[in-house]
Amino acid sequence: MVFDFILDFLFPKKCVGCGKEGTWFCPACLSKISFCEVPFVRLGGFSLEGLIAVAYFQDPLKEAIHALKYDGVRELSKPLSELLIKHLKDERLQFIKGSILIPMPLHKKRELQRGFNQAVLLAEEIGKKLNLKILENVLVKAKNTAPQMELKKEERRKNIKGAFAFVGDKKTVKGKIILLVDDVATTGSTLTECAKVLKRAGAKAIWGLVLAKD
Repeated sequence: MVFDFILDFLFPKKCVGCGKEGTWFCPACLSKISFCEVPFVRLGGFSLEGLIAVAYFQDPLKEAIHALKYDGVRELSKPLSELLIKHLKDERLQFIKGSILIPMPLHKKRELQRGFNQAVLLAEEIGKKLNLKILENVLVKAKNTAPQMELKKEERRKNIKGAFAFVGDKKTVKGKIILLVDDVATTGSTLTECAKVLKRAGAKAIWGLVLAKD
């Protein structure tokens, strides 16, 4: 509490949308977030069952995600995770009860450069608030690929193929529903590749859980 007070004093919160001090999302900018009309989209014929997304990848949410990811504003993981938590309480998502959270892994080199994995920060907050188990370090990114955002759809699939590996005890995921936590989903190539790995490890169903879809 004291540490948070000092941080707020030295580095006051400013709304990511308009710069107003005192909050990361002022009511006016929060109302500008383009939330998804339905809580999830089911996919057919894929290792990934579907996508659970809070909103569309547009400002001011886009600005907030970039500030967390690239500017290192780790404190944003709390208000952003609150958006995910509120979304998961939708009664239409009752089928994910008792699921396990697995944050999307970064390659060790990328994580060292950034200093943290934003997916882990989000998963930790969700796990605490909703009492969901988190499995870290069972899914790893073994290949340091080019950033997906720089590639076209087909290039993304090729780029990410074989990049992930399951290194944990398969008993921890066997027959379980997994929520793969990430910040943004564009084509879904990364989530699908991870889902393939988890299905081979024995997981029952894998859903992508993201703040935004592009």
